[in-house]
Amino acid sequence: MKWLEMDEWIDICCWILISMVTVYLLKRTCSGIYFLEEGRLDDKVIVVTGANSGIGYETALELTRRGASVILACRDRQRGLKAESSIKKATNSSAVRFRQLDLGSFKSIRTFAKTIKLEEKNLYALINNAGVFWCDFSTTQDGFELNFGVNYLGHFLLTMLLLPLLNNCQYGGRVVTVSSIMHIFGQLDLNQLSVKKHNYNFVKAYSDSKLASVLFTKELTKRLKLPRVTTYCADPGIVSTNIGRESKLMGSYFYRVLLIPLRWLFFKSAFSGSQTVIYCVCSSSPLKYSGACFSECEHRSAWPSAVDECTSSELWRESVKLTNLSDNEMKCCN
Repeated sequence: MKWLEMDEWIDICCWILISMVTVYLLKRTCSGIYFLEEGRLDDKVIVVTGANSGIGYETALELTRRGASVILACRDRQRGLKAESSIKKATNSSAVRFRQLDLGSFKSIRTFAKTIKLEEKNLYALINNAGVFWCDFSTTQDGFELNFGVNYLGHFLLTMLLLPLLNNCQYGGRVVTVSSIMHIFGQLDLNQLSVKKHNYNFVKAYSDSKLASVLFTKELTKRLKLPRVTTYCADPGIVSTNIGRESKLMGSYFYRVLLIPLRWLFFKSAFSGSQTVIYCVCSSSPLKYSGACFSECEHRSAWPSAVDECTSSELWRESVKLTNLSDNEMKCCN
């Protein structure tokens, strides 16, 4: 057996070191920007949908650490209570509570909104985070395709019902909707907003729902009669979460195990993905950009299709009809 010479060992060690540094720098680049501003949120009430895991959980955890009173709006009771217990333990704060919310049910959304109105006089922020992705064709309890119904329409109704509480906040209420770069692939058909099973494509369905969310944010800002309320879209980037856990591919052995190295290297963690959302809630910088999109903790221009005023206006009208909002519930907007 031939032993390596000293200079050969040095070469190997150098290549190992170079490889390690390269991987570190690549991972750090993919992790994005971190929100480092300090600032307390004491006595400020914030609702976070889908807060039992992923970006929602990390956002709720950080906002609780900053002193906010956080409401975890989650569909699954067991997971919601587990997240509540975990955040209380991590922050040593009792100012966090689970409240059940199924964004795939208009009845559940209205019940949730009624409960919050009874419990709170105002809200500082509503974070529309919950969503589905890469799922087989399915419908909500009200008959809408799942991506459209949960990612967009459910949050539309929830936002409209909670606007009065957001306007009551003396600090000014904020609506932060978690968007996605996938909205650039969206092409809304206003004659068929909720896709049917025979032409279902999970990428298109998800992209359309995220485009609708961006359009809603801009249209809401334009129509609001409430001077204290501002709205934002926050793009978290490509994040490794369990949002697609119910899909066949993302739930497969291949995705969960064999792709772990690639996911670790190129995808953000849920903590990294939460940074722009936290920025939109905590920083004063976004206030002058109400209705805008943000990514990596800074203002970004939306895709051309996301600034189409005709489409956003028509989408608004259709959404009001589909959610059966009354004139009284719409009094906050034109």
